[in-house]
Amino acid sequence: MTYIWFLLGLAGIALNLICLTGQYWGVIPLVYVCLVLCFYHVSTWKRLITVLLICCGYWLLYRHSVEAPLKYVTGSAQIKTVLTHMDHCQLSEQSLSGTGKIAISGESVKFRVRHLTESDINQIKKYDGSLEIKAAYTYQRITGPRNRFEFDMQHYWFSRGIVCQLMTNTPIMIHRVQPSIWTIDGIVSLVRSNHVRLVAWFEKLPHGLRDYAETLLLGYVRPDFYLDNQGLSQLGLIHLFSISGFQVHLVCQSWYFLCRRLNFLKEFRLWSSQLVLGFFWIFAGDNRSLIRSVVAMGTDHFVQLKNYRWTRFDIWGMTILLSLLLEPGLLCHLGGQLSCLLSFGLLWVRQLKWWQVSMMLNVLILPLLIWNTFTWHPISVLCNLVVIPCFTYLICPLVIVGVLAQILHLSPMVALIDGIMTLLQNGFAMVAKCPGEICLGQPNPICFGLLAIVTLICIIYRDCRWWRALAVGYVLILFLGGMRTTDHIVFFDVGQGDATFFKLDTNETILVDVGGKVSFNQNQRQRTRQAIYGAWPILNYLKAQGIQTIDLLVLTHKDMDHIGNLEGILRSLKVHKIVVPVGMQLSQRLLRMSPHTQVSSVKAGDALLPGLQILAPDHVGRGENADSIALNVKSHGLSMVLTGDLDQAGEERIVKQFEMMPVDILKLGHHGSKTSTGRPFLKTLKPQIGIVSAGVDNRFGHPHAEVVERLKQHNVQMYQTQECGMIRVRKPQGNLQIDFTLNPVR
Repeated sequence: MTYIWFLLGLAGIALNLICLTGQYWGVIPLVYVCLVLCFYHVSTWKRLITVLLICCGYWLLYRHSVEAPLKYVTGSAQIKTVLTHMDHCQLSEQSLSGTGKIAISGESVKFRVRHLTESDINQIKKYDGSLEIKAAYTYQRITGPRNRFEFDMQHYWFSRGIVCQLMTNTPIMIHRVQPSIWTIDGIVSLVRSNHVRLVAWFEKLPHGLRDYAETLLLGYVRPDFYLDNQGLSQLGLIHLFSISGFQVHLVCQSWYFLCRRLNFLKEFRLWSSQLVLGFFWIFAGDNRSLIRSVVAMGTDHFVQLKNYRWTRFDIWGMTILLSLLLEPGLLCHLGGQLSCLLSFGLLWVRQLKWWQVSMMLNVLILPLLIWNTFTWHPISVLCNLVVIPCFTYLICPLVIVGVLAQILHLSPMVALIDGIMTLLQNGFAMVAKCPGEICLGQPNPICFGLLAIVTLICIIYRDCRWWRALAVGYVLILFLGGMRTTDHIVFFDVGQGDATFFKLDTNETILVDVGGKVSFNQNQRQRTRQAIYGAWPILNYLKAQGIQTIDLLVLTHKDMDHIGNLEGILRSLKVHKIVVPVGMQLSQRLLRMSPHTQVSSVKAGDALLPGLQILAPDHVGRGENADSIALNVKSHGLSMVLTGDLDQAGEERIVKQFEMMPVDILKLGHHGSKTSTGRPFLKTLKPQIGIVSAGVDNRFGHPHAEVVERLKQHNVQMYQTQECGMIRVRKPQGNLQIDFTLNPVR
């Protein structure tokens, strides 16, 4: 082989991105590879191009089949039967959700069955195998992100071959299915059932040991694993769990050991290992992060069996091509991208010393991590140097010993190892909090492309001149990130809540409210988790803009839909000062949520910063709706008034106390409730546009019809986050420009 499969693997990556995700920049490397094949493999180029065309046809057909269920998105309920397995389901208090296939047609879907009875829940808890769920389902298209730089749920599920979600409140029938053990479905169901039982057993382990044991030994990642281990992501150690291939290596080594003990021939060992790898992949729930490792090991065994004289480059190319055929959406998510990129880098640096390999691979994945996470911590390089050998020779063996100790009921040993794992988790979290994290923001796509190309050249050729060019590139990105200007006023879509961001002319960063969700019967851990999840849309946008410091955080009043995500914000951003309406600074809930941040109170007439005037409250209150802070903002040529949840009586006091000038933007009070945004207020402010921050199909009916009518009477153009997603407004050269994350239906 003369790198034919290596070139086909590269071409397959480009072709897969074009066919599945429409990333047409892939045409450039695709054309280059095709030209190389034509000029350097004259005798076989036609067959090679045919292979690529077959792959292209397969991926296009796959995309068509994935999108087929969209024809059922009509809004009316349809009787369908979903086939699923408990390994792919999550059972909550009153609902069952997961992924499955439509009976007969075989289309993959998400589903959610709500309002289950207590008897249904008790019955489902007894199941660990396949299920049939018949119901009148409503098809819903999985929606994309509602805020810029938010996690794209639509893209994620498309990578898993799913575009629709089925919803029902009234299941007709839920019963267990027991396929014959002599069929493929029966074998798969049996393997997955054993995985469910093992996961249930591992769930009883102490938390520290449980998290690592489930991930490393079962290939099972708990839904909140990375939330509970945020230090791993911040330090760039996430790849140790998502793509290390440790599980595959452990399974193969265990099988080899058994075969040698039984004196089996090498050929039997290699052939049987293919079957073992297939069973393990099914056992791990078709884990996407394992597919490349499984295929790589299987390809290597096949080459040994056939005595092919393939280079490591050709084995890599064959692995990538087969992985993309088995899992077409592999490159649609960060884990798959890192897996392919790291394995590519190992082709060129494997002969170096271990610490040099670690350094090189860190440099290789850095552009991709910056593009997706917007930040980089210099200490992550040192952590990878120290943690990777520690992971190999300490953490993994300890996890195995801990599980064996649990089996043998050696409680002191289990407690000791759990303590070590917990200590490591806390250690990662503490190191991640060390000062020095650099927020680069998301680079320009052209800059990112050039940076990635130069990085690849550095890894392949290791020439000092290219390393200098790479260093200059990062310095430029850091410099340009610091020079980035933000002249937009940003209204985040945080559901039935409020969150607004802008910069003043003097460059101070201001965040007004942080959104949140009203919830009941939750403990502190659940509230914290909800706050962290709820804050992500805000945090992702700010970090993508290179912002990691908020100069002034204004909390208009104490309702949870305005301050509920505060803990998540304070965990990830440096906030210099929080201001609240006078009287609210005594709130014990607020003090618990922000124990280390300065909190000040304000009242009407205060001028916090140039361009930021306080209009309300004019009295001491307790942070109720009537006590809300109202702001008069001047920013980059824009004028705006925000009123929190202030009622019409408060608006009338503002009109009487201040000489209000016409404004460009009015952030409608109380999410467009009829109790706010009165006619006198509109008549005085004469806003050009009104912004309503309200949740989709919210139970309050916001914005109320009376408010919509008032806006029409005063010629105010209304925009709603429930229709538009995130709304951004700017005023270059005196002209209002508005952009949305979603395309509102007018």
